[in-house]
Amino acid sequence: MSEQNPFKNRLRKIGHLVSGFVIILKGYSKIEELHPEIGGVLIVLGILFISFGLFHEKISWIKRHEAWLLWLEAAAIALVAYSYFSAGKVGLPITYTVAAAVYFVVGIYSYKYREAV
Repeated sequence: MSEQNPFKNRLRKIGHLVSGFVIILKGYSKIEELHPEIGGVLIVLGILFISFGLFHEKISWIKRHEAWLLWLEAAAIALVAYSYFSAGKVGLPITYTVAAAVYFVVGIYSYKYREAV
């Protein structure tokens, strides 16, 4: 097993933490808008992503399935973008759509060039 760059590990961890936090915030706002089903799902996903970020080095499963986690995060962020689009917003959902696309592409890269764990 090759030793990974600590900087890359920190970036992966921060990515999961930030996306989880943003998804939790949107889930909370959906609950306030009287959409508790969508809000609850987003909050659970956000907590899950934050957990992945906090325990990234400790759980080998996360490292082996990094691409799948990134794709799940891309789907959750795309759901947030859709939520903003359906509310009539314009600028912010485009940003979320770009972020979801970046997560998807990074997931492809991670899948293609993953290191053996």
